[in-house]
Amino acid sequence: GVTEVQKEIIYYLQTLIDFHDHNPKEDIVFNYDDFLKYKKIEKKNTFSVAETFMMCDGLRSINGVFYNTNTKTTVFFNIIDSVSVSDENPNEFRIKFASMGKVFFFEKFAIDYAQNNKMSYTQIESSIIDLKGDKRKKLFELLSQFKATGIYRVSLEELKTLLGFIVFVNEKDKSLKSEQLQLQFLFDKSNLTEEYERVEYLIRWADFKRVFLDPAIAEFNSNERLDISHISYNTIKNGRKITSIHFSFQK
Repeated sequence: GVTEVQKEIIYYLQTLIDFHDHNPKEDIVFNYDDFLKYKKIEKKNTFSVAETFMMCDGLRSINGVFYNTNTKTTVFFNIIDSVSVSDENPNEFRIKFASMGKVFFFEKFAIDYAQNNKMSYTQIESSIIDLKGDKRKKLFELLSQFKATGIYRVSLEELKTLLGFIVFVNEKDKSLKSEQLQLQFLFDKSNLTEEYERVEYLIRWADFKRVFLDPAIAEFNSNERLDISHISYNTIKNGRKITSIHFSFQK
């Protein structure tokens, strides 16, 4: 399985790339010192460069699988193809994505793969989102802000926007605007012109709940080192439509 440090390495790699890049590279440079800054830890309190390299290299053996319902085939894949030490800097590793790794890290390859394999893009969204641990981190940060009261009430629209499941894309350049602008569109739509397209992932509540929300909360509740626990939630409906979520938890 994947170790916690290897998960952090994957999360860190995601901060170095643009999922919506139209011309993504096949490899990326992992800098050991920058990784420690990202983790906010000192060298003396963590793994050495060599040990970190071995964990990066170990990602080559991390395999995944999903089922293509259209072609009725099971697809096995790995994320990382190779890891090598830079000739210029021994603290830098060049990590090359495997073909399916590029699918999960870049929208361009995901869409191409879906089209070439008779799949809808949403069929592989669950795997992409499962890798995007930054969304889980953001959810935990949101909940943790309210640990004094143990209650967080939020509309489903606002929550999905805060987590990045709802985004607004400029039709002219197809690029996401800043996080601040995304939130501005949530609360003030006066500047939301026809140039912007609202894009939502995991549209159905059942999919959002199954793929993201419930696994994220299960992971939080199983981690005894976090500063909140016993997280649960109730949904609020307007007719048959779920409009809000009420979270409760203990400090």
